[in-house]
Amino acid sequence: MLRVAGALYLLYLGGTILWATRPRRTAPAAQPVPVGAGGAGPDPETGPAPVPEAPAADEPHVARRSFVMGVTSQLLNVKVVVFYVSFVPQFVRPGDGAAARTAVLAATFIGLAVLWWACYIMLIDRLQPWLTRPSVLLVIERLTGLILIVLAIRIALSR
Repeated sequence: MLRVAGALYLLYLGGTILWATRPRRTAPAAQPVPVGAGGAGPDPETGPAPVPEAPAADEPHVARRSFVMGVTSQLLNVKVVVFYVSFVPQFVRPGDGAAARTAVLAATFIGLAVLWWACYIMLIDRLQPWLTRPSVLLVIERLTGLILIVLAIRIALSR
């Protein structure tokens, strides 16, 4: 029952995304196709909804808030705790100094994760002008909707 409910929800999400990105026959040619997960799209009488102005990415409080949100989500994520409790101890010999060796191993893992995410962030920052083009956003949205629908079908057909 839960599997069917999950599949239906994924099907709903994927369908909503695809519906929001469909071409509009009544829209004027100059009107952009709205992109977004489940957005209602432009109103035919009033035109497209105004796009809210995003704060500049270089504002210090935005970066700080994003960092705090990321750290908080990782600290409150049970999967991270389960990973450390189950994965790290198998590489540490029991006995004197086990706590220190565990701390070094955990710090190494955290350092590598920070390095990876820093590289990932720099890559996304360089790709940002390309990724925010309307045609690329449209392809990303449509692929996302299609993937969600395929996942829903696989879940529904699995035993």
